[in-house]
Amino acid sequence: MPILFQRRPRPVYQFVHGGANAVWRRLRRAVAVAGACLLLVSAGAGASDRAIEPEAGSPSMAGVAVVEIGQETRPVLARTRRRALRLNERIVLPVGVLEVPVELPADLDDGVGIKIDATVSLRDPDKSKDVTPRDAQRMRLEPVSVVAESGATSATLSVPIPPEFGGQRGLVTVVARELPGAAVAVEDVGPWKVDAGARLEFGFGVEASAWEEGHPPAHFRVVGLPEGGEPVVLFDRRLDPVRDARDRRWVDASVGLESLAGRTVTFRFEAGSQPDTLGAKVPRSLPVFSNPRLRRARSTEAKRPNVVLVSLDTLRAQSTSAYGYRHRTTPQLDARLAKAGALVKQAVVPVPFTPPSHMTMLTGLEPCAHGIEDRDGILAPEDLLLAEILRDAGYDTAAFTENAYVVAGAGFARGFDAYVEMREDASAAPGFGVATFRAAEEWLAQSSHEPFFLFVHTYQVHQPYTPPRGYRHLFGDYPPEDGREQRWKDDQQAYDQEIRYTDDLLGGFLDVLAARGLVDDTIVIVTSDHGEEFGHHSWGGHGFGLWDEAVLVPLVIRAPGIIAPGTVIDSQVGLVDLVPTVLDLAGVGLPRPVQGQSFAGLLRGTGPGDFEERPLVSRATGFKITAVRMPPVKYVLQEDRETVERLYFLDKDPAEKRPVKKLAHKKELGDGRTALARFDKDCVAYRAAHPVTTGKDSLFEQRPDWLINRNEIDRKLRSLGYVE
Repeated sequence: MPILFQRRPRPVYQFVHGGANAVWRRLRRAVAVAGACLLLVSAGAGASDRAIEPEAGSPSMAGVAVVEIGQETRPVLARTRRRALRLNERIVLPVGVLEVPVELPADLDDGVGIKIDATVSLRDPDKSKDVTPRDAQRMRLEPVSVVAESGATSATLSVPIPPEFGGQRGLVTVVARELPGAAVAVEDVGPWKVDAGARLEFGFGVEASAWEEGHPPAHFRVVGLPEGGEPVVLFDRRLDPVRDARDRRWVDASVGLESLAGRTVTFRFEAGSQPDTLGAKVPRSLPVFSNPRLRRARSTEAKRPNVVLVSLDTLRAQSTSAYGYRHRTTPQLDARLAKAGALVKQAVVPVPFTPPSHMTMLTGLEPCAHGIEDRDGILAPEDLLLAEILRDAGYDTAAFTENAYVVAGAGFARGFDAYVEMREDASAAPGFGVATFRAAEEWLAQSSHEPFFLFVHTYQVHQPYTPPRGYRHLFGDYPPEDGREQRWKDDQQAYDQEIRYTDDLLGGFLDVLAARGLVDDTIVIVTSDHGEEFGHHSWGGHGFGLWDEAVLVPLVIRAPGIIAPGTVIDSQVGLVDLVPTVLDLAGVGLPRPVQGQSFAGLLRGTGPGDFEERPLVSRATGFKITAVRMPPVKYVLQEDRETVERLYFLDKDPAEKRPVKKLAHKKELGDGRTALARFDKDCVAYRAAHPVTTGKDSLFEQRPDWLINRNEIDRKLRSLGYVE
């Protein structure tokens, strides 16, 4: 098993060069590994120079090669090409051995051969067989691999099937990978001007496909090539993940450049294999470098503020004490964020479902524009994430999320220098939020990531509600006369306890920010993707109804020196407004129009500016229900077997128990219909004005790893109650 990033602090290799240096005079040059998207940045570009940048004209990182190692996805200088030959193909598992024939793509053969990995997992286990639900959740056979010799046109993989799984339905994914054609792959980065105090930072690792027995160790070397001078070996390291599990992760290096200060230097990154190692049967390993950059000494000039965005999945506004809830569920959120900054009283989600709502939160686009409606959607290359925009503005970027729906393969990882998906085997709580916040805190402690954008996402308050024992005595006074079944009250009590526990985790995270002296320089935003229902309208969970308990979420923003403490925003805003608002507060321009509006002027107290409060639309797409929230009126349209329209006056009926008679309120009914028609028209107009790639997806090269990880994702979805 790989050593997870969050289990312990990652080592950073420090190399300082001040005098005589070992000189490697005979540099072996080879053709660089295919598939890289590398644009060299000229010297003097800012506080740091990056080797990996998007194509000119857009911050989009959609075409940049990425690699996941140890649950962490990073952009890389280059990687070998890969292709999914079978995509979750449905089969019936035989008794004995499953033979998987494949045809090999000739364009992946670089003269060494092709590595083929087959992954088989159980699908929809037959309950009549002796397979426990836990077995079914964890059932993923060990991957089977073969290396086809150069020139081969086909191969067959033999997958042993345990007897108890014979006759079950399964899924097969087969991925072909190009093995490096050259013994040493070379990438030149720069030239960059090396100032006094500058350091060369980068990560390195070996792709998981080369952790299997038979692969050779990988060798990493970085050489400085100063103009008019001799080469200088800056870094030399070997990784052997086959024999040492400690090497199954990203490793970070920070190299001092004192001997090169004042010179213009090209940096040569070399990654190779050691096939002559005892026991090596495969001719190549799969080494990669991530995120090379030249980081200069910290400037004394004013910098942009850091940005921290925390998404507490499934947290509804009406269950937080900051929003007047009778139980003190969120004392940390209340005192240290809402009262120290701004509280937005009405924050509306577009869909009470994790994937589309988070993509709206991170793009400033409605689901009708970004197109993410379920777990299989992939963001179009032309649409930009907040991380891409901030990275382009010079920010270090990192994300720590608990996967399931917010996965790298859907495009969520774009723009992040490190995108960590915390994957636990079965349970979402308790303790999962602890690991996620701790990983984010460790990232903050690594070095001076400033300015930085940090995204933290946890399912801690999502069902199943399993608060730690020390919280299970809290909040027992639920009115017996409210008419709900006892199970709803029990669930809500456990939910409230879970919120209090998560609030304490948030407080610990805020303590870390304070201890590192980051409070005054950091914008902190806490929100959620949707709320939760507990039987007040005969529903439980989320995704089905559009009552305010599902579509109103907390939104608090603390920005010392920008937002006055105790600011309250009465105007209705949407998650779609978050991206333009954050960029406005940070002083970063929008490179591409979005559908959201910045309400930064309201936060600063300078007036609405271009922000205009407008009706906001929420949809439960799978149930053909649409709500238009235009306070104090809420219009609901249900299109199922018959069309049903309802109106609620939220000021008189905040619980949405008494729909008013439509005939008596024809104007409000017409306003709702008009607002909905305008919303749909605006979505069509936006997409027409800003078209995206259709058909062949430029993110396709990321899909094979995503497909392989889907078994792990399904385990998490089961733990959250989405999959039986």
